Amino acid sequence: MKLRDFRYERIFALFYRLTRRLSNRQIMMLLAMIVGLLAGLGTYVFEILLYAIKSCLVNWFPVGSAHFLLLIYPAIGIVLATLFVKYIVRDNISEGVTRVLYAMSRRDSRIPPHNCWTSIVGGATTIGFGGSVGPEAPIVLTGAAIGSNVGRLARLNYRNTTLMLCCGAGAAIAAIFKAPITGVVFVLEILMLDITASSVIPLLIASITATTIAFVFRGFDPIIAVTLTAADAFELRQIPMFILLGVLCGGMSYYFTTVNSRIGAFYKRLPSQGRKWLYAGITLGVLLFVFPPLYGEGYEGFTSLMHGDTRSLFNTSLFYRFSDIDWVVILYVAAIMFFKVVAMSSTNAAGGVGGTFAPSLFVGAFSGAIVALLFNALFGWHLSIASFTLVGMAGVMSGVMKAPLTSIFLIAELSSGYGLFIPLMIVACISFAVDYYLDPDSIYTKQLRLSGDLLTHDKDQSVFVFLKLEELMETDFYRIRETFTLGDIVHVISHARRNIFPVIDDFGRLIGVVQLDDLREDMFKREKWGTPIGNNRFMIESSKVKNVNSEEDLQEINRKIVELGEQFKKPVVATCDVHFLDPEDEVYRRIIMAGKGFDDADTQPPLFLRTTDEMLEEFAYLGSAKAREVVIDNPQKIAKMIEKISPVNPNKCPPVIQDSDQELRDICYRKAHEMYGEDLPKQVSARLEKELNSIISNGYAVMYIIAQKLVWKSNADGYLVGSRGSVGSSFVATMAGITEVNPLSPHYYCSKCHYSDFESDEVRSFAGGCGYDMPDKKCPVCGEQLVKAGFDIPFETFLGFKGDKEPDIDLNFSGDYQAKAHKYTEVLFGEGHTFKAGTIGTLADKTAYGFVRNYYEEHEQRKRKCEIERVTEGCTGIRRSTGQHPGGIVVLPHGHDINEFTPVQHPANDMECGITTTHFDYHSIDHNLLKLDILGHDDPTMIRTLEDYITSDAMENEYNADHPFIATEIPLDDKDVIELFHGTEVLGIKPEDIDGCKIGSLGIPEFGTDFVIQMVQDTKPQTLSDLIRISGLSHGTNVWLGNAQELVKSGKATISTAICTRDDIMIYLINKGVESALAFTIMESVRKGKGLKPEWEEAMKAQNVPDWYIWSCKKISYMFPKAHAAAYVMMAYRIAYCKINYPLAYYAAYFSIRADAFSYEIMCQGREKLDYYMKDYKRRSDTLTKKEQDTMKDMKIVQEMYARGFDFLPLDIYTAKARHFQVVGDKLMPSINSIDGLGEKAADSIEEAAKDGKFLSKEDFRNRTKVSKTICDLMEELGILKGLPESNQLSLFDF
Repeated sequence: MKLRDFRYERIFALFYRLTRRLSNRQIMMLLAMIVGLLAGLGTYVFEILLYAIKSCLVNWFPVGSAHFLLLIYPAIGIVLATLFVKYIVRDNISEGVTRVLYAMSRRDSRIPPHNCWTSIVGGATTIGFGGSVGPEAPIVLTGAAIGSNVGRLARLNYRNTTLMLCCGAGAAIAAIFKAPITGVVFVLEILMLDITASSVIPLLIASITATTIAFVFRGFDPIIAVTLTAADAFELRQIPMFILLGVLCGGMSYYFTTVNSRIGAFYKRLPSQGRKWLYAGITLGVLLFVFPPLYGEGYEGFTSLMHGDTRSLFNTSLFYRFSDIDWVVILYVAAIMFFKVVAMSSTNAAGGVGGTFAPSLFVGAFSGAIVALLFNALFGWHLSIASFTLVGMAGVMSGVMKAPLTSIFLIAELSSGYGLFIPLMIVACISFAVDYYLDPDSIYTKQLRLSGDLLTHDKDQSVFVFLKLEELMETDFYRIRETFTLGDIVHVISHARRNIFPVIDDFGRLIGVVQLDDLREDMFKREKWGTPIGNNRFMIESSKVKNVNSEEDLQEINRKIVELGEQFKKPVVATCDVHFLDPEDEVYRRIIMAGKGFDDADTQPPLFLRTTDEMLEEFAYLGSAKAREVVIDNPQKIAKMIEKISPVNPNKCPPVIQDSDQELRDICYRKAHEMYGEDLPKQVSARLEKELNSIISNGYAVMYIIAQKLVWKSNADGYLVGSRGSVGSSFVATMAGITEVNPLSPHYYCSKCHYSDFESDEVRSFAGGCGYDMPDKKCPVCGEQLVKAGFDIPFETFLGFKGDKEPDIDLNFSGDYQAKAHKYTEVLFGEGHTFKAGTIGTLADKTAYGFVRNYYEEHEQRKRKCEIERVTEGCTGIRRSTGQHPGGIVVLPHGHDINEFTPVQHPANDMECGITTTHFDYHSIDHNLLKLDILGHDDPTMIRTLEDYITSDAMENEYNADHPFIATEIPLDDKDVIELFHGTEVLGIKPEDIDGCKIGSLGIPEFGTDFVIQMVQDTKPQTLSDLIRISGLSHGTNVWLGNAQELVKSGKATISTAICTRDDIMIYLINKGVESALAFTIMESVRKGKGLKPEWEEAMKAQNVPDWYIWSCKKISYMFPKAHAAAYVMMAYRIAYCKINYPLAYYAAYFSIRADAFSYEIMCQGREKLDYYMKDYKRRSDTLTKKEQDTMKDMKIVQEMYARGFDFLPLDIYTAKARHFQVVGDKLMPSINSIDGLGEKAADSIEEAAKDGKFLSKEDFRNRTKVSKTICDLMEELGILKGLPESNQLSLFDF
């Protein structure tokens, strides 16, 4: 990819990222504003450059006499402009408006990028040195080029690119004249853009933006400022003079266009560029020396006329001393009027860069002045020279450019009013009519019409003008003969990519066409296709089946089957091969088959469900009696022979553990007495008894005991287990050791004397919050430090108010321990009684959309968006494959066979695999068999790894093997941890050290993503309870964004009062007085995104529930349970504690466990190299791959580690571990698998090989480790294999 193309890709990626949420109309408006801004700035630069040149060259000339430099300036300017174009630009930049029209007609509105600046330089040089042309054409070309290239960078289509081009051209006109309406009308009238709301609004935006830029940099005065007085007002008696002026302007317009064309033709015939310079230099030099007002664009000249100051026209002129003689003035003005066209034409024809816009205004101004001066001199009238000058400008401009509206609105805006609107309309229309009669082309379109490149106003006509038949002809059609059968046609269709099939006779002559849409209907007509004839039609096409060549052969096969049934006295049954219900549903199967690569997707048989009558008609060829027998009688006979059976055992069959009810009760009370003493507080005993009665009476005790045994086993093996879902709402689960979350209300208890406090006012003030947020207190009985506990989570959110809601106990085991936990279920229930839970994969909506879109594109069928979406919806959700749940285990009780409930299979039909999976989706059998969710999670693994690092001898602290670090002893009210969510000071760094991140939660579970970091900054959490609420918000759908976020910003709610978890709803409504069961029902509906029923809203309003609360409930799509959030935050809090107090252990554990794309090459070579890569990734943020996004996430953690003063050691293959980082002193030793491209197995092999001694050479290294040469070369580049020779062989040069 070229550097320029790469930059364009980067710009587009940035543009796409910034505008991906905007509609097409909004994007066009935004781009129009950008184009207007750039065009306005370009106009300002042009004027600065132009007037700088003129100031240096002519402003110092004496007023009273001619100056000889006027003889040579124009030639110098034309030479410089020509050389600039020839050797630097190397493209045609003259005739700006004509170039724009040509780009629209022939170049798909593409204008080269250089035109964004080259026209400015060329035009300013030409005009500044005296070239008698206008600045508008270069400016229009500049603006159009800006618009065209903005459209190209944004990858707009032709229509929208053309609109941007026109926005740029209109903005340029608007900016130079400070006339926004003129800019819009110019585009609509001259560039011939279609007038629609979608085009006019961007044009207005661009013109207004450009005009505003002009106002900002150049003030509010227009470029040709004039203020009309009462004496300049239009009077009815002046109409005849204005009619005469209109005729004169029409004649001057024709003169203007004709002279320009002839002089241009003359210069084209000149044999060399030198002669062009010579002729133009002499012509312009003489004309400018004699008539100085011809210098440059001439604005000063007709500005003087508009102010009635004819004397200024004679400044630096040979005729200065005659400026007071009326007839000399008239003749002088007339001469300038005629010679202006000659000067302009010579400038452009010789190679100058300029336009005809300003010269047409110039000639018009002098034409109007001539009329006024003549009538005033002949008849002594007092006609306003200013008025006639302005109206004359509009007249000639209207005729030359064939743009009466543009000319009218331009003069109206320049004169700051519409007082001259009637004479403007009279003169402009008459001039247009006269000149159109003499020459129908404008000066811009004349050359394009002659070359056949003109795009006309008639859009339909223009389409046919540029249409080339050879470009449209398509010849890749399959022909069919008039004698073909339907089967023959279907065979042709199977190989064709077109929808139309020409029909020919035996002589090859075209006699008609057949369309696929019509044919598809015939394919489903029962009299033409049969079942199973249609289903077996592939046999006719197959070369493997020799004896089946027609539909009659297929029918004969079915007759033979019927005869065999009669011969052996076996009932024969006719059935449907049904893949979809209705005939029109075949499109879904057809598209899915095509998406999977089936060649015969378009020729599939009619596999819809037929009615009894339809089946009888299908098999009518067997005779009506036999058809009735195989379709109706025999199926009913077989059905009566079969007893009623249930393929799946309908009963609930939970596993049985002996005495599980009593065992659960004993475990819970034993733990409760251990914590709260023999005389349990009423809050403890009441909650415990209530839950146990509910759990045991509904038969759920066995589920608790299973979970308890799994968790206790994991804890005994050194791995914490995190709970998921609402299981933390159950105090029984807490007492059984299944979860750490204590759902009781906040309270104190003494672990020594068992004093407890549930009732004091201080404790009650924390209701609904978290016990760990309460202040530290000493036991009033024994003086021991009191334990703080309780998250205030009602049991009802778990099992409902009746306690009969089946519990779903999900557990997060360490990923390292998950397989052992799965294996332990076999120990509990016996081998052959546990199975992996199966899943059924369905076609996702995005995949379905891709299938549908690709199908229609490949078949060259244009479909409306609504039709594509309809077909996509029909394809979405279709089952396509089986799989397995990542942590689900289905338990089969003793005394049952798994096939009572579901077939089983091995993953991917691998019979050697030791895993057996239920074939049915587990949802279809979870009401029959118990499913355990034994999930793998990184947080428990992180905790275990942190414990190992902190306890190890590698770290200097108070912990060792005899006194290990235990994560559960970390205080959950540590002040420094809360400070981590307020800023970075607790880490000893500043936000600018870590790329501007304002808090220190990078890499902390639940709080390390950009989304949650912003949420933390918005909510400013102060307590553990706040963190739990933030976790609930982050996991919900439509709970924070567009909901709680707006409420917090508006001050209607805070992090403490907003709805953050599902439990909040029920507790809040009960406290407001809503009936408990209804509060539970509302919570269940809201958390599932089902909203509120009208009667519920009425009940809430009756209890004074605020409107914002009801509004918030109705926005929610999914809510997280508080118990789940609490369990996650407890894990995260401990990890955050280690990040602050044991940073090396934290970073080693993070890089070993959570880093998804750690790169030794990028991250371990020092901070400078890391910063280089981070800047590069940030520049490419919109185009990063998934792996690069993960790498960026890990780089942020490495950047933070460097900022805190820690570093990496070079990787030592003899001491490094395969998969885990090591703490070595105050640095980290990276793991071997941190090398890019080195998998875990290869890393394991390197670690094992290193145990056998030093490597003799790179060859020895490759042989012992089995790594590829590519990896070996990379390790050499990184200095890891530095010093190893290439091979084991010795050389004399080695000594």
